[in-house]
Amino acid sequence: MVTERHLRGISSGGFTLLELLVVLALAGLLMSVVPSLISAAVPGTALRIESRDLAASLRESRNRAIAIGQKLDVTIEFDPPQYIVANEKPHELPAGITITAGKDPQLRSDFSLRQFGQNYEDRFTVRFYPDGSSSGAVITLRSSPLAYSIMVDWLLGSVSMASGLPADEM
Repeated sequence: MVTERHLRGISSGGFTLLELLVVLALAGLLMSVVPSLISAAVPGTALRIESRDLAASLRESRNRAIAIGQKLDVTIEFDPPQYIVANEKPHELPAGITITAGKDPQLRSDFSLRQFGQNYEDRFTVRFYPDGSSSGAVITLRSSPLAYSIMVDWLLGSVSMASGLPADEM
């Protein structure tokens, strides 16, 4: 009998299922709210993410052109700011981010752009060829006060990105 009374007096020291569920629900709520708070607090986060996404899409387009052995176009549209890879669904940029594009300044001839009738006012096309080369381009994404430049080499088709510089320095 002594041991039975002794066992009833000791609490288990654990948590109930209800307490665990409440803590997990609160943790889930915080994890869903915190990323948006951080990205709003750190200027340029959305711009950096979109710049990296565009650079990755350009690299993937080059690789696909080589793999399938056909030309592949990436179209940059200025209004609304978006890009389209090989006539797929457009990727729209978030509000506040603008995009500009032009030929690679190393190109001495405008032939690569004239061949598919560029209209500089509303769109720009970067073409990747099966041999890995491209039409070349410099694409700039801006969101005050930063800007990122993505360069597409015309000879190798390689894609590089310059880190976020103040927009007035570009």
